[in-house]
Amino acid sequence: MEDMIDDIGEDNFKSAQVYDSLKDDSEKSLYPGCTRCTRLSAILKLFNIKARNGWTDRSFSELLELLHEMLPEGNMLSTRHYEAKKILCPMGMEYQKIHVCPNDCILYRKEFETLTKCSRCGVSRFKVKDDDVDEDNMKKGPPAKVKSEGLLRHAADSPQWKKIDTHYPQFGSDPRNLRLGLATDGMNPYGPNQLGNDIGVYLTPLIEDLGLLWDEGVKVFDAYGNDNFNLRALLFCTINDFSAYGNLSSYSVKGHYACPICEENTSYHQLKHGRKTCYIGHRKFLRRNHPYRRLKKAFHGYQEDKISPPPLNEEEVYERVCQVNVTFGKILKKPIMKNIWKKNSIFFQLPYWAKLDVKHCIDVMHVEKNVCDSIIGTLLNIKGKTKDDVNSRKDLVEMGLRLELQPQAYGKRTYLPPACHTLSKVEKKSFCACLYEMKVP
Repeated sequence: MEDMIDDIGEDNFKSAQVYDSLKDDSEKSLYPGCTRCTRLSAILKLFNIKARNGWTDRSFSELLELLHEMLPEGNMLSTRHYEAKKILCPMGMEYQKIHVCPNDCILYRKEFETLTKCSRCGVSRFKVKDDDVDEDNMKKGPPAKVKSEGLLRHAADSPQWKKIDTHYPQFGSDPRNLRLGLATDGMNPYGPNQLGNDIGVYLTPLIEDLGLLWDEGVKVFDAYGNDNFNLRALLFCTINDFSAYGNLSSYSVKGHYACPICEENTSYHQLKHGRKTCYIGHRKFLRRNHPYRRLKKAFHGYQEDKISPPPLNEEEVYERVCQVNVTFGKILKKPIMKNIWKKNSIFFQLPYWAKLDVKHCIDVMHVEKNVCDSIIGTLLNIKGKTKDDVNSRKDLVEMGLRLELQPQAYGKRTYLPPACHTLSKVEKKSFCACLYEMKVP
């Protein structure tokens, strides 16, 4: 700890007072007579445990209070998370706060740093009391050697990884360079107001940092090799659910052409009674001799002879978005766009992004959860969750499918003939008991 403080040096701190404070904490015993821990080393170890186990700030404060009471009198341990964090801030754990327009128009940085209200929608930068509101503002690294054996066990087995090594051999030659995955799940700074298309406003600082990590890199100490090296990083892909997929990729994942692979060739059917869009024709992605292609009754009454469309390559995707201009923010009236590509994604500012084949990946957890919820809701006939309701049966009749399941009216009551998946009350209890007793990791 002392060697680290000496290596940092007094000149590297903004003021001598910060250096003296850090130096003093590194020499001060945790409590009188303690020879094992200093105030700084104890706080640093506790913060490491907090980070590894994902403790909340509140639980960490409660732990500090308990430890403070258990240690001998006169101990120097902080009792609050905020106080402990202030001790470590001079060591580089500080963060920068950036103001943002509540309507997601701009970030108050660079040319907008000195503004007091948004240059696009006019909303004040600061929170004000109701009686002070201006009327104008009331307008709203893989392992060194990976044996693939034809299987995808690691991201290094993917064609995209190998393509990066081919196009950028200097980057791929050093296994210490990073290939990052970006997850945006839960990124919603204004609560009920979803970011949607305006997420690019909040990603601007990240894109700038990623650009720096790619173009110049940063000096990093390699503890294993005991030397310094220039670390570079590349954004390998994003990982998110399907709605975030649309916000990040700039493709409209709603409506009749919701499939980013098929685009205008998406096979859809508008349900008359359920008033939803269903997507059929998935069998065209199977191999030509797959037995499911010949089945009729189990699907929508037809054999499938179509073949899957070729996916867009990286150049074709960029051609579709490079000319799309969009103004961020929720207040300004935006023209109704018929283009299924909504914007030029901010990720294309990265020099390598246009060359990546697979830019966005679907989070498997979300897919598994949604499918599981639908299956269980249908099997147990949970109201509001089941996919087998009166409108679903009427739509089957409309499409000429499973006519034996047609709903039957008896006065004011409607009877739904049992389907092959319909469970009795005893079977439902047995099914729930099976789920209750299931043991999983």
